[in-house]
Amino acid sequence: MVDYTEVARRDPDEEGAGVSGSVSSEDFPTSFTRGQKRRQNALCPRSYVLRRRFTLAGVMGLFLLAATIATLELGRRRGHLASSFGVDDCEGGCKNGPLTVTTWNMAAINNNPFEYWITYDDDPRYEEIMVDVEKFLEEPGERDIAVKDVFKPKEFEKLKAKMAEVGWPDITDYWKNELKNRKIISEFMKDPLLGSKRLISMPDRVTNTINVVDSDEPVCRPTVI
Repeated sequence: MVDYTEVARRDPDEEGAGVSGSVSSEDFPTSFTRGQKRRQNALCPRSYVLRRRFTLAGVMGLFLLAATIATLELGRRRGHLASSFGVDDCEGGCKNGPLTVTTWNMAAINNNPFEYWITYDDDPRYEEIMVDVEKFLEEPGERDIAVKDVFKPKEFEKLKAKMAEVGWPDITDYWKNELKNRKIISEFMKDPLLGSKRLISMPDRVTNTINVVDSDEPVCRPTVI
């Protein structure tokens, strides 16, 4: 048996791989040598934790790739994505391919006709009134009159009497100091504080139409708007 502590070691892969002329590489334990087989396994990490991380990363990568391919294919079949971006796929010969457009608001809980603009070709007066309302709100001009000129003093007194009947506090001071002299568009309809408190939209939602028994059509009535 060879005493390895007294033998000068050489790289067994070098030419003339014997050790001190009398001990060959075959006499060493396999853990002492660096053969070709060990070089082939150098890319595989010896750490179990690293191998586990690489495996999980590979699985997640394959999963994301499969999900992306499935999403694109589903979108193409349902028409949300174009099969190609050529000019031939576009009506009118557009250059950048077809354009798919959607809207987030697929339903409405309000019946306010000025909140949702639709296409109604049967009656051109619909578009006319919508355009006129928009122009009035954007540029009211001289028609931006005071609230007191729309909501008359007699109407306020009737409202105050109704509020007193249900025990609500008197708001005469607030009416005189804060509301009645405001402009109906620039200082009332466009007041962000009134909008955040829903003091206009909420009364409209609960009073503009009333559902009645045994009727598919609601009953309409005057509203805040």
